[in-house]
Amino acid sequence: MEITLQPKKVALAFFWVVMALTLIHSIVLFFYFYLRDEEVFGLVDIFDFDIEGNVPTLYSAGALLFCAALLWIIARSNREKAAGWRMYWLGLAVMFLFLAIDEGVGLREYLSEIFEKFMEELFEMLAIVLFVYALLSHIVQETGRLSIIVGLPSSATSGLDTGPHDGR
Repeated sequence: MEITLQPKKVALAFFWVVMALTLIHSIVLFFYFYLRDEEVFGLVDIFDFDIEGNVPTLYSAGALLFCAALLWIIARSNREKAAGWRMYWLGLAVMFLFLAIDEGVGLREYLSEIFEKFMEELFEMLAIVLFVYALLSHIVQETGRLSIIVGLPSSATSGLDTGPHDGR
């Protein structure tokens, strides 16, 4: 099956959809803010760009899904040509698919609740490692020697009690 897309027509279609959504969004917000109609027949929740799970979100998810499909098609068409580049296109397709799912169902919000504690600890550990690295690189730069770095592990453990010694 051959698929032919003309980039200019695709770009114009996306452009006009964005323009229509922007116009509707602007009109709805005009009624909301200037005429103090807080519901505007329920259109605020449907077309406000600042709210999730509405028409603009559906458009964004659809556009990202369309990109993922195009990238997957490119990856499949490059199967015979350059096997090395095929994985890059496939990786991009998977990333755009994840972005489309995230935009459509708010996957990131659910995942952030699950991994919030893990990420906090990871960033704390990363901050400590970067601080120690900066400190040690400053010491090496100032002294020009690595001897202090070599001595750190033994000096850090010298105060540890390893248990009873039998004198050997």
